[in-house]
Amino acid sequence: MIYGYGRVSTANQGTSLDAQDERVREFCEKFGEQFAGMYLDDAASGYTTDLKDRPKGRLIWEKLRPGDMIVASSQDRMFRNVRFAAPTWEQLAVLGVRVFFLDSGEADLTSRRSRRDMNLRALFDEDASIAASEKAKRGWDEAERQ
Repeated sequence: MIYGYGRVSTANQGTSLDAQDERVREFCEKFGEQFAGMYLDDAASGYTTDLKDRPKGRLIWEKLRPGDMIVASSQDRMFRNVRFAAPTWEQLAVLGVRVFFLDSGEADLTSRRSRRDMNLRALFDEDASIAASEKAKRGWDEAERQ
């Protein structure tokens, strides 16, 4: 079974839920396995909230079985924080679940090196989230001063 997943944390985010939905559905239909549908979390932070703690992420997690696959447009749609990503890769590997990102291909959860690379990517995504939050705070602080 293939489960599509998408997430946005804000309404003005560059990759809308509709765009993620369309891209992932297209891929899944071409892939040829049974598609269980898209699970889209709106206003869900990938930095402060683990996949299993988001409404739609939790639904996917409860349904996963060995051999299933989760497809997302990119890794940062699932995680923007390494402390959530690292244990989830381990748990998905134990479950025998595959993960595919449209921007980078299938994640090899059985490879320590691949998990390391995904954790590094999550660390960079985490840093980008922190930088964006700091920039927004500076903007709000400046607006208050004016």
